[in-house]
Amino acid sequence: MADPADSTWSLATQITAMEAWLSGPEGGVAASRLARKYGLSDDPRDVIGTALLRIRGLATRRTSPLPSVNSPEEAARYAYRTVSNATIDLARRNTREKAMLVNVSVLAPDAPSVESQATAKVFVESMFAKVSELVAREVPCTGCQRQIVLAATTEILHLVLIEGESDGARGQSWFDDVIYETVDRSTKGMNLLPAARRQRKSRCKRCVMDLIALGLAELGYRRG
Repeated sequence: MADPADSTWSLATQITAMEAWLSGPEGGVAASRLARKYGLSDDPRDVIGTALLRIRGLATRRTSPLPSVNSPEEAARYAYRTVSNATIDLARRNTREKAMLVNVSVLAPDAPSVESQATAKVFVESMFAKVSELVAREVPCTGCQRQIVLAATTEILHLVLIEGESDGARGQSWFDDVIYETVDRSTKGMNLLPAARRQRKSRCKRCVMDLIALGLAELGYRRG
């Protein structure tokens, strides 16, 4: 009889073992520690959710087992690396998002004067027209449906440029709130797992930011 320690795991067995580690206490501790290490404000469950989606994606990306995962210990090491990479990617995304929020926030009027309000109104109308044009041109968005991106972008521009939400009236999470609420409305009734729903929101958030950045660029906007 062959020694189980020398046997080669199937891809399905590898994925199951890595999912078990990620969903267990060790996975949660690792995600929390890595989130603190990289200054990530995201809920550690979001990190775990992202890692789980990557692990499950192996089933469609590969036709053969991973060569280095044939024991619970090796499955744990691979899963940990996946969590670490997911945390780093999320931290980089957050840095990029902060830069984009600065770009958007400086568009809001400095004072509620008639002149500043008029300037903001002209600009917001231009931005609305530009993002609608970009969506009509079917600018690629690999994250989610363009209609969802346009709806969220329109709401964000309205809040930032008309109501001055960039000043923090709704807290630092307002940007996420708008996108998440839009995604929830658009996917109501869809049978999505919590991790898949969080991943969809994350992708849509990136697409919204890309659309805003492209709109600003095509309008020739430059920060002063």
